[in-house]
Amino acid sequence: MDDHDFRYLTVVDETFHARGFVTRRAARNAEGVCADKLAEFPATVSDGDNLRIVLSKMYQFRTSWMPVLDADGVYVGEVTQDSIADYLSSGRSRHQTGMAPQGKTSEMAGT
Repeated sequence: MDDHDFRYLTVVDETFHARGFVTRRAARNAEGVCADKLAEFPATVSDGDNLRIVLSKMYQFRTSWMPVLDADGVYVGEVTQDSIADYLSSGRSRHQTGMAPQGKTSEMAGT
């Protein structure tokens, strides 16, 4: 965890269902198995949830990340405040609105 600067690791079972997470602080210099240090997720999000729902849950549960689960409860990844900020600042979100980019509307109107 230290080598990659991970603050936590999600623990999954053999069917990839998320069981909880272990923090770097709990794992550092610890003995035993991960199950001994496992913490419950305060909340999870679905892979179909929109950003409004995700951000609302992050705010409600005062967390900077949450695991993403599919409809069967299988772990598919995680979403972080940083990943959302990167996505929104990349401009990719604007291309998915179905609206013409700014400055192109007058060109499109003339065609």
